[in-house]
Amino acid sequence: MPARRGRTSTTPRARSVDIDLGTAGQDDRPPLTALPTLPPVRIQRRLIVRGRVQGVWYRDGCQREARRLGVAGWARNLEDGSVEVVAEGDAEVVEQLEQWCRIGPPRAMVTSVESRPSATEGLLGFRVR
Repeated sequence: MPARRGRTSTTPRARSVDIDLGTAGQDDRPPLTALPTLPPVRIQRRLIVRGRVQGVWYRDGCQREARRLGVAGWARNLEDGSVEVVAEGDAEVVEQLEQWCRIGPPRAMVTSVESRPSATEGLLGFRVR
């Protein structure tokens, strides 16, 4: 058997093959960026705010902040000196209002905020009760 020139290995070489797939594997679906996005999750939280929160424009400040954020609900004074706030809207902005409630307006001194989820009611606007 004559020796082959230029080849030292007896392993066969792989060959490149071009395959025309045409439209195989393609479809008429739009790209992922064109798919509709899910609407934000609407939640409701009920807050009990304790500390020096009555007589310091807490409810009025909460209403202004809620309206700025687009949060629906209400705020009212409770007999024990605390303020109850019900906030409903997109999860992100309800969380922002809750953070504001932990600080309150300048004259307030918030000592604690109890927060619990509650069922949404489809509230519109924000009122002081």
